[in-house]
Amino acid sequence: MSTHYADEQTTRGYSQHEQHQGGWGGGHQPRRKREKPFFLTSEFLTMLALIAAIAIAAAIADEFDARRAWTLITVVGAAYIISRGLSKIGRGDGHVDN
Repeated sequence: MSTHYADEQTTRGYSQHEQHQGGWGGGHQPRRKREKPFFLTSEFLTMLALIAAIAIAAAIADEFDARRAWTLITVVGAAYIISRGLSKIGRGDGHVDN
């Protein structure tokens, strides 16, 4: 999907430089930077640390019951899922049906 603006051409998610780098076959496959596995991202590791901290606090503290701990763990997990979804929308990774 290309959009033309005055004297520049952009394709969704790729710069003009990335669009025209071809291999031996002459194909114009855009190069994408390699992404880290999800379990190595700082967001995921932070979520795991928060879940561990909540679980430890629930096990140690008398006034911090299991119900409250599981609620907080659920909120942390939901916040992570929402943040990843918003990130993908911002990068344009999702498919939009027109």
